[in-house]
Amino acid sequence: MEKRDPDCKNQTHTGFFPGGNYTYKKNFYAPKEYEDKNIVLEFEGVYMNAMVYFNGAYAGKCPFGYSNFYVKANRFLKFGTDNEIRVLVKNGAEANSRWYTGSGIYRNVNIMVGDLLHIKEDGVKITTTDIDEDLAVVEISTIVEYNGIATKNAFVYTEIQDVEGKVVASDKAPVTAFAGETVTVRQKVYIHGPKLWSVEHPNLVVDWKNR
Repeated sequence: MEKRDPDCKNQTHTGFFPGGNYTYKKNFYAPKEYEDKNIVLEFEGVYMNAMVYFNGAYAGKCPFGYSNFYVKANRFLKFGTDNEIRVLVKNGAEANSRWYTGSGIYRNVNIMVGDLLHIKEDGVKITTTDIDEDLAVVEISTIVEYNGIATKNAFVYTEIQDVEGKVVASDKAPVTAFAGETVTVRQKVYIHGPKLWSVEHPNLVVDWKNR
């Protein structure tokens, strides 16, 4: 941990903590069954100028310190054995911040393991294009990503549930995915008699499922 320095250039913006350059290393085991999976690491927050390496090979970077970012790991991993992940962080340039979030990796790092045909990370967008007491029109945009070889035919199924768990709207859309491509699937569903938000009755959508 950095020590506070009253003469650091960041001054009160970072609580008198100077920045620094850091190296993080971690060894982790990749099971053999991950070989046919899509593996992505999410970094929720790294301040700043992060560069990520798997087994010595450059895998990705993010210059920004306040946003999360993703790094695909499939092609860099060795399955059935240990792997090394190394993260270089350069936060030595001052002044560079308006407030103190921390320096280096300051939030969680998550590993996401899924099928080669999957919904892309942050790939779902839901918009209510029209709403009144009788009807709500909801549009769903889903980015489907495929990292396999043979062409895949599948469906994107979306449902919206009320507070009791009852399905109030759903839609099933076909999708054809080609090797190494992403496809955007667009759906429109109609909710009859939606429970609108108000100060007296602050109704919210309780749950939605997209798969």
